[in-house]
Amino acid sequence: MNKPIVVMSAPIDVVAGYGERARGIAKALIKLKGQDWDIKFLPQRWGNCPFGALDVNNPEDKDILDRIMTSNGLPEQPYIFMQLSVSNEFQPYGKVNIGMSALVETTIVPSDMMEGLNRMTFNIVSSNFGKKVAQETSFEKKDNNTKQTIGLLKLEKPVEVLFEGVDTNYFKRIEKSDFDLSSINEEFCYIVVAHWLPGELGEDRKQLTSVIKAFLEAFKDKKKKPALILKTSLAGFSIIEEETILNNIDNIRKTVKGNLPNIYFIHGELSLTELNSLYNHPKVKSLIQVSNEGFGRPALEFSAASSKPIIASPFGGHLDFLNQEYNVFVSGRVEQLHPSATNQFLLPESMWYKVDIAELSKVLIEVYENYNKYAELGKRQGHISRTNFNLDKMTEKLSEILKNNVPEVSTPMAIKLPKLLNIKKPSTEYLEEIK
Repeated sequence: MNKPIVVMSAPIDVVAGYGERARGIAKALIKLKGQDWDIKFLPQRWGNCPFGALDVNNPEDKDILDRIMTSNGLPEQPYIFMQLSVSNEFQPYGKVNIGMSALVETTIVPSDMMEGLNRMTFNIVSSNFGKKVAQETSFEKKDNNTKQTIGLLKLEKPVEVLFEGVDTNYFKRIEKSDFDLSSINEEFCYIVVAHWLPGELGEDRKQLTSVIKAFLEAFKDKKKKPALILKTSLAGFSIIEEETILNNIDNIRKTVKGNLPNIYFIHGELSLTELNSLYNHPKVKSLIQVSNEGFGRPALEFSAASSKPIIASPFGGHLDFLNQEYNVFVSGRVEQLHPSATNQFLLPESMWYKVDIAELSKVLIEVYENYNKYAELGKRQGHISRTNFNLDKMTEKLSEILKNNVPEVSTPMAIKLPKLLNIKKPSTEYLEEIK
């Protein structure tokens, strides 16, 4: 019996947040439909992020690797085509086409991304924030010659929300961390995990410059100081990138006068096991994530791994899983993007959340001086993260989405005819009796 072909195009083997998202959905698909569908994966690049995230020695990863398509292009039209990417790249190659994206971190979905969403049968986004922005964005369509408005470009296709489930096989509490932080003398460290993206001082999307400045201002000239750990990169792990980031940190330090606290920089690829060990290290006390996020995977993984407190912005996709009562939210304002941070996806006229540096400094001091209070709240959030936002719960939600949006897959079946009975020719004697 031929199984219906299902192809998922995604950065399946890339070391990046979208790569983690792809692998989570791949595992869920195989678990749900691995016996019924012929599931294949079409690997894609993701910017300059490195490949090699799949481990052939891991059975789940090996199952994904065995399903990766090695030839270019699609051998035939799949029944279902799923594309995990930026939505302007979406193309409908299947009979049923599913677009998957975290969309944007701002208040506007660009027109080409909206057109991509409308090319698919339906779409899956990572958060209610992304869905709301897509539903509320519209553009006037104008005639190229007359420049007259001829209609509106807006969302026309269904959108479902599927959170990015945390893999609790990796991100979990452990009794002892073997991550080496012996070079750090401080016993209390804040941590930030994010790419360092373009933007002038304080204007990058992940707001790393704002975090660093707020940290320096908060603890300068203090007798006893915590430290800040930056696990960051420019999407790769080259020596040039390392030097660029170190220069960025030095330049920010020069803007603050006084006896400054220490900042430690972790550069290079960490496995999920190593990352979990880092989060569980007793010197790591709290995660800072005040960035604009389509979902905010690092906060969920940190919470599930460590049950330690999180300092966050009250804006973006992470509000789907960060409980309002169990986390520390920093005040700020929603404002227009700075020109240095804009690109084809982050439009100049769109808006995002800008954390207030002075308020963030106050929050950092508060958590440091009253840590036991916030540690208890972190434990409650950690339980929620592991219980309600794990891969199994995500798989259940994906099953519901597919059931509600994908027509029942018809499969060809061989026709089995009943066996005919042997019919005996009437005897001559019987015929004569009838006469």
